[in-house]
Amino acid sequence: MTQKNGLTRRTLGLSAAGTIAAAALPRHARAMDAVDRKDTLIIEAWPPGPTYKNYANLNPFAVGNDPRNHIVFVNEALFFWNNLKAEHIPFLATGYKYADDYTSVTVTLRQGVTWSDGKPFSADDVVFTFEMLRQNGEGKKDLFLSADVAAVLAKAEKLDDLTVKFNLKRRDPRFVLRNLTVKFNTGIFIVPKHIFEAAPDVAAFTNFDLEKGLPLGTGPYKIVLAAPERIVLDRRDDWWGAKPGIWGKQPGAYFAKLPAPKRLITVPRGEQQQMAQALAADQIDWMVEAPVPMMKKLLADNKAITTLTDRTPPYGYIDWWPSSVWFNFDSPKVADKRVRKALMHAVNAKQIIDIFHEGAAEQSFLPLPDFKALHDYIVDAEPQSKAKGTGKFDAKQSAALMTEAGFKKDSQGFWAKSGERWSMTLTSASALDAMAPIIVEQLRRQGFDVAWNRRPDYLQVIYSGKTDMTLFGHLGGIFDPEDTLLLYHSKFYRPVGEITSRFARFQNKRFDELTDQVGQLPINDPKLRPIVKEALGIWAEEVVEIPIAQWYHRIPFNTTLWTGWPTTANPYQSPTCSYWTTMLVVHGLKRA
Repeated sequence: MTQKNGLTRRTLGLSAAGTIAAAALPRHARAMDAVDRKDTLIIEAWPPGPTYKNYANLNPFAVGNDPRNHIVFVNEALFFWNNLKAEHIPFLATGYKYADDYTSVTVTLRQGVTWSDGKPFSADDVVFTFEMLRQNGEGKKDLFLSADVAAVLAKAEKLDDLTVKFNLKRRDPRFVLRNLTVKFNTGIFIVPKHIFEAAPDVAAFTNFDLEKGLPLGTGPYKIVLAAPERIVLDRRDDWWGAKPGIWGKQPGAYFAKLPAPKRLITVPRGEQQQMAQALAADQIDWMVEAPVPMMKKLLADNKAITTLTDRTPPYGYIDWWPSSVWFNFDSPKVADKRVRKALMHAVNAKQIIDIFHEGAAEQSFLPLPDFKALHDYIVDAEPQSKAKGTGKFDAKQSAALMTEAGFKKDSQGFWAKSGERWSMTLTSASALDAMAPIIVEQLRRQGFDVAWNRRPDYLQVIYSGKTDMTLFGHLGGIFDPEDTLLLYHSKFYRPVGEITSRFARFQNKRFDELTDQVGQLPINDPKLRPIVKEALGIWAEEVVEIPIAQWYHRIPFNTTLWTGWPTTANPYQSPTCSYWTTMLVVHGLKRA
């Protein structure tokens, strides 16, 4: 791993290859408004560089746009989610109430919120935002998230200036958390009606004219420079949230004041070694991510750099992406459950963790991330999963299953049937390219002729089912297990050649019935636990995949200029600068 990353004590010195901090403050920006470096927070943002492609398009609903480097500091959400505490945070809204049958929900908005041009924020803006998306999703479908909104929302209506009623197309106890809450890299930011309604074509509207104050937002920062190399935002001292009495008695409202940084600068994600050097040289304050070898080197050489878990493993926190080898149930190579189980017993997850994560991760036995909101479901289902052999490396059992399935090893030690060697392909997500060769080598040592299919269009290959196995993560449950179970629901099935993001192509009638039952019950309903346990029992019995490990976000940050970063003792928000909740971390920082 160290050699593959090109990481040595020599290459990771304190001198950076470039001067990012200086480059982030060009002459015309400094002349416009001089802000001391000690008052400036510099953030490595997404997507990868060397330049931003979307710097001149600040429309959060433009398809293909990426809001993480700009809009997340300008616009705000009705609710945010803190995954580390499993906490739902009212923001532009103060609360909500579902109808008894969960076919509608009424949301109360916060009084005193204003847009950056001074106009009041109201129910008109919320209704406009959601009706714009619903109508587009039922028509042109050229706005981001419009199809998702159209699938569940019948109509958004204003009851008064501070009250909005969402009428739903079906019973949906998860509408608020799914559609009204910003979390991880998903959610809906509210846009100003008086700006967006004037656009003849919202999909083509760039929302970018700094002289006119665009983009307009309710957030505490305004964009003062947008360029391919950087985006600069300055604090608005008239931000509504810093006014006395706005937050009332809302507990834990640490954001009820002006954020400390007077200026934010986001720069495109760079090559990891270069960005690590920049972090160590105080040229940036916040890095997207560092793999374990790089993180260890950073912490060993720089006392000012720390992580959520301070200077101790795992150097971060569990993300919603536990890694697994997924089987393609439409591939004849893995159609026999005995073959799938033999492959599972040929994989040594502990060895993979020792090599890829350098031991700083936990083995997983289920498709669920070990979040606080999901932990009880893991406690329920993990014993039965282990009892079925999930995650157990057993070379003898692997060989016995292949023999039972009619296979024999050929002259070169690979499994064959009817005189033909049983060859398979494994396609990996790019983030797991360093893990894939380990798995392939383990399988080949147990007699499986597996080839690693590494290619830039891996998503096209995976989603179209043109591979036997896939090394990937899970973008499933966050606040309860339903979204994870939906990864395997047959309503998303498409035959090989057709695109589906639920790429296991698993079909099981009883599993579908159980998943449908989960969707009808409210979050945290005690009736959910036995249903989810039974569904995950089917998942383990059918060997839908080979779980490997919990996935960690390992985020280093520099305390030379800024302190108050989230810690395990004070996990006020996930400290990830590539999430849409980044602004809530900025609120928690203090000048050193």
